[in-house]
Amino acid sequence: MFRIRFAGLLLLACVFTSQVKAQLFPIVGIQVKPIIPSQLFSNNTFSSLADNVKFTLTPQVGYNFGMIIRKAVYKGISIESGLTYTQRRYGVSATDSSGFSSSSTFRMVTYEIPVMALFYIHIAPDDYIDGAFGGSADFTASDVETKNDNIDALTKLKYFILPGLNAALGYEHRTKKNGYFYIGGSYHRMLTTLAYTKIALQHDLKYSEIIVPLNGHYFALDFKYFFPVNDKKVKAEDQNAY
Repeated sequence: MFRIRFAGLLLLACVFTSQVKAQLFPIVGIQVKPIIPSQLFSNNTFSSLADNVKFTLTPQVGYNFGMIIRKAVYKGISIESGLTYTQRRYGVSATDSSGFSSSSTFRMVTYEIPVMALFYIHIAPDDYIDGAFGGSADFTASDVETKNDNIDALTKLKYFILPGLNAALGYEHRTKKNGYFYIGGSYHRMLTTLAYTKIALQHDLKYSEIIVPLNGHYFALDFKYFFPVNDKKVKAEDQNAY
């Protein structure tokens, strides 16, 4: 059922893109964002004791990629949106009082539709500093479970659609023939808990468990490429005041 819903969203996005391109001449591109775990951005390891068992959940490197669209609305100001796929990865472990330990990993998949206001400063003939802020709708795929002989981690979604905030800062090099090249960093902050993970350990006829909230926040490095627009009808302001 979710795949059908997502296919419908993707179809709507493609139709919207084709209509916008025909009428407003935006620039269209792709982005790749490695997700970097960082305690500075509330994406840190969770650790707690329950029944003399130490449970740990550790964020790992993930990624985000997808299609993005940008349209200038005023000199120095643009709106950016798109449709992207995000994979968050986590490691779970449990260690009891005897020193026995077991671990596993799992991943959470979401689809994001961001809407960002982009502000940029012209620092050289072809170079810009870009700052952006906005929100996003995050669509979660499904519940996730990972287990082995001793440890079981079941992650239950809170809601199908969740709100988030985005902020980004980066450098952009623009060319007429080869498109735009962007590198920077961004922060995605969920406005509510993404999911809850129940971690359970069973060893020597003993059973212990704990429930851990997943906040879903992440910091990422941003790499973007926008395709050149060669249509002679395109106005300068429709190419982000190139």
